[in-house]
Amino acid sequence: MRYLGMLLLIGIVAGVAVVMVFVFNGGMAGPASDGLVIELSSDPYPMTIGINQLRVFVSDTNGKPVEDADVTVSSVLDHGGMLPLQGLPEGDSNGEYVFRVVWPMIGSWTIDVTANAGADTRAVTEQFNAYVYALPPEYDKPAGTYRAIRETSEEMAVNPDGELWIVIPQGTYDLVRRGHDELPSDIRLRVGGRDTLVIRNDDIVDHTIGPFFIRSGETIRQRFTRTAVFQGVCSLNDVGYVNIVVEG
Repeated sequence: MRYLGMLLLIGIVAGVAVVMVFVFNGGMAGPASDGLVIELSSDPYPMTIGINQLRVFVSDTNGKPVEDADVTVSSVLDHGGMLPLQGLPEGDSNGEYVFRVVWPMIGSWTIDVTANAGADTRAVTEQFNAYVYALPPEYDKPAGTYRAIRETSEEMAVNPDGELWIVIPQGTYDLVRRGHDELPSDIRLRVGGRDTLVIRNDDIVDHTIGPFFIRSGETIRQRFTRTAVFQGVCSLNDVGYVNIVVEG
């Protein structure tokens, strides 16, 4: 299995045709829909091989910190072949729970965080994706948080017939430099159908997809109203270009 930049075919079953979406599950922070709210950050950000700290903030749905919760953290390398890695608790204060994790190798890791505050509050598990670098990359922005995978799925499900999403995850630039294609050379949309392209850049560097320049942390949304073909440079594949084809 390749890293996180795979082309996924997502079937929307309830009477809707199969939806083809270019998805790169990415990270930053996200609340649960009910019960407890889990946010994840790290020190350092982004993370590198060796000792790192994962910081889990647990609150209720009103934003009040939840103390004395039972919080666990585990992670697994996305391409498989390794046992889950457990986070070792180092302390908690005012709703923040700190875990030590020793990353053994680079790559995209899926992090599971579970919080349980007792019988009065529903236990919640959130999954996050984070990329572990070999060496600290150049990064001059404020440290960020990681977006829950569930949150990305919910955003994409709002208008699956009209929007095609490209989510650029943290670590994409590093993977492309290592020879991994993270985006096909053709992107197809249809006027009056899936006619809106949404690109979110969760990587720590800026990216270009055809005529679109997407800064780190930025989301753009473009609706097409007429047939056209746009060709331009692309920082997400090794051929260096992409065709955006808008069909009638």
